[in-house]
Amino acid sequence: MAGRRRRGAAGFTLIELIVVLAIIGLVLALATPRLHRALPGARLAAGSEELAAALRATRARAIAGGRTAMLVIDIDEARFGPPGNLAARLPAETAIAVEAAADAIDQAEDRAAFAFFGDGSASGGRIMLGRGDRSYRIDIDWLTGRITVEPSKKEQ
Repeated sequence: MAGRRRRGAAGFTLIELIVVLAIIGLVLALATPRLHRALPGARLAAGSEELAAALRATRARAIAGGRTAMLVIDIDEARFGPPGNLAARLPAETAIAVEAAADAIDQAEDRAAFAFFGDGSASGGRIMLGRGDRSYRIDIDWLTGRITVEPSKKEQ
């Protein structure tokens, strides 16, 4: 009786496995274009948070050292960092608009500088990052140096 097959043995037939794989393939084929369209928005959100983190780190450096620290943004190249080391990049095709004090924007080089002081305050300003129909606003409060990031509606 050791060689007898039990009736109703557990397992899947080959046809059941093929049907499940076909359904998975269909779902992936339908979902991939939507994911591809969502990626640029996710990259923009990540870039906004990365820039905000760099601003916060600059502020922390100013407070820790008790002296002014700067962060520079190259608007044309979509790069940022401390003066002389603009190594960090924003996602490709990111539109950048900056509102800051007149002396903080170098029109000739298309750069903007944000200063943070030893007491935690800042030169203040606003950075708008956009791509397609998505945009993010980074606000730098001049009095407290607080940095906030918010998604915003694209201005038309």
